[in-house]
Amino acid sequence: MKQFFIVIISFIIANIMASCTPPVVYTAEPPEKPCPVKGLFFHTETGSNEQATDELVQFLKNNAFNVKRLGETELRVDYDGGKFLMQPKVSENGLDRIVVSKLFGVKEQYQNTIEILAFVVKLNQKLNIGQFSLSNDTDTMIILANITFVNQLEMVEFRKFMKFFNDSVKAIVSTVPDTVKYLE
Repeated sequence: MKQFFIVIISFIIANIMASCTPPVVYTAEPPEKPCPVKGLFFHTETGSNEQATDELVQFLKNNAFNVKRLGETELRVDYDGGKFLMQPKVSENGLDRIVVSKLFGVKEQYQNTIEILAFVVKLNQKLNIGQFSLSNDTDTMIILANITFVNQLEMVEFRKFMKFFNDSVKAIVSTVPDTVKYLE
């Protein structure tokens, strides 16, 4: 009798196991084909930064952003009252990115001074929103950040990055009060 129950239980367990769907396995690999929902995703399956710039301009315009093409691979995007420079950088079968920059004028009396250089170093040490640098003639401070992705960027990710970056830029004044001393 005991063997009969063991056979029955084994049979039941085997049937249950056979009817189960295999577990879902998630990988870090991107999907083979881009999501077909038009307008919600920016796809970069090209090795050309110029082509990616064309696609990025169209993607942003389709999603109600005010965009102006500035060069072969540069564009300006208006966001929440601010102007941001963007430049797509694509790599074949690799990590793609959009370089996002925000520029600020340096007050004339601080251009070409050690004070403005020390201020930029202080910002890089204190804040973690991007890289702070100066233009060659030190009349402009540049904040540079990257949106990274593999072949596909969702509009929701783009908007969240822009909100984070814009809010962080605005918060610099409260975080580092000397900002108003040096920047226009």
